[in-house]
Amino acid sequence: MFLLGWILACSDKGDDSTAAESDADTDADSDTDTDTDTDADPITKDDAEAIVDRATLDISAGYASGAQIAVWYDGHVAYHWEVGTNPASGDPITDDMLFQIGSDTKKLTAMTVLQQEAAGTLSRNDTLASVIGDYEVAQDPDWSAAVTLHDLISHQGETFDYTPWDSAPDDSDLAVRADVFAKRGWIHAPPGTYWNYSNTNFSLAGLAVEVASGRP
Repeated sequence: MFLLGWILACSDKGDDSTAAESDADTDADSDTDTDTDTDADPITKDDAEAIVDRATLDISAGYASGAQIAVWYDGHVAYHWEVGTNPASGDPITDDMLFQIGSDTKKLTAMTVLQQEAAGTLSRNDTLASVIGDYEVAQDPDWSAAVTLHDLISHQGETFDYTPWDSAPDDSDLAVRADVFAKRGWIHAPPGTYWNYSNTNFSLAGLAVEVASGRP
């Protein structure tokens, strides 16, 4: 079985998504050395060695064969390490190797909601309908006007877990899936009633970010 670990640690002194996109590429280093910011060096050499040692120990004790580790600091990827190997080839993990990160996308979605809140385009207290417009779930037409983005990113949206397991690379697909859910999905209870894990919560929160930011 091909199992790989993916770890992301974040510390951000400011929001600079444009810099993030470019620095993530230019800061890449294919070995386990760190890329440091000359103006700020919050991770010492001892820290870096401890991180790699811990990752190596965790990999040896579990089912994963390798990991990419990144630290986001001051608006860019300031440090990264690659540990372990690709079990299919035996080659070392590289900085450009693609990983299936699964539900780590939920963390990234929550971060983008907070980024947009900081930018003033939305608030966690906004309802879904107020952000994405005329959106109704046929089974419960009043739900979208009651559920907040906070409910969605804290798994309190009470949505049925609609999770199609297929490849969907098109930018438009998130809106398509939201439309399918609106027609065929259902709501278990009023929003905020209880904690209920559902991928649909984050799909809809991600769609709200797309609408608010104007970016896929």
